[in-house]
This record gives sequence, structure tokens and C-alpha cells, in this order.
Amino acid sequence: MQRRERIMGDCLKELTALLHAHNAKPRSADEAINQIFNVMADAGNRLRLEREENPAAFDCYEIRQVVEYRAQDGSTFCEPLESGMVEEARKLPDYHKDFWTLYGHMASGGVMAIADYQDEQTCVEVLRLIGGERSV
Repeated sequence: MQRRERIMGDCLKELTALLHAHNAKPRSADEAINQIFNVMADAGNRLRLEREENPAAFDCYEIRQVVEYRAQDGSTFCEPLESGMVEEARKLPDYHKDFWTLYGHMASGGVMAIADYQDEQTCVEVLRLIGGERSV
């Protein structure tokens, strides 16, 4: 249960809007965690159905660490990082934050960012719920 609570704690901010959209009103932390998992499973089921109807939508998935930088004018921009590069990025003066992004590779070419999460484990768990395969 602790692993589940940790993963859900990391997802809570991203999924609060989903809970609201599903009219979920949890009375306890455990109930909130269960509702979040149900919402995630529902999203995974919808993606699976969409993939069955359009199997070429995503042929595989990728999880990448991304850094957000803040420019001098206050605007922000993001860059996916190569493995092990986040420590160097964090030292840069325009570094703002880093996070993990789940991408879907489209059979027609290109990638689509599906969602951002605070840690890699959450991305892996969401990918597991979707039923997708991670590319290397």
C-alpha cells in the first residue's frame, strides 16, 4: 500500500482535475487513492479501446526526463534530456524545474506528449495501466 500511496501522491496534482471532472468527492486519503486509480484505469481502458479502433495511433511509448528553462523575458521552454544530464541542467542559471514526460510514438511519424509527471516511476505505472510497451 505504501508504494501505491507514494505513486498517487506524485500524481495527485495532475489528477485532481480528473477527479473533479468525474464528480469524485473522496472522504479520505485511501478513498482518494482508489478513485485516482479508477480514473487512471478508466483512461487506460479508453486509450486501449481507441488503439483497438485505430491500432496505428501509437506504435510504442517513450518516457523522457524533461527540463523547463526560464528565459530572461520570463517565458519558458522545455527540452528532453539525454540520460544522466539533469544534474548539469540544474546548474544552469535559466534552469526552472525538471519532470518526466510520457510520449506516444505515432505510426504516422512523430511523437505526442501524453502527460507530465514528477517522477519516472509514475510514468512507468501509467504506461502499465495503458497497456503500452516502452521503447528503449
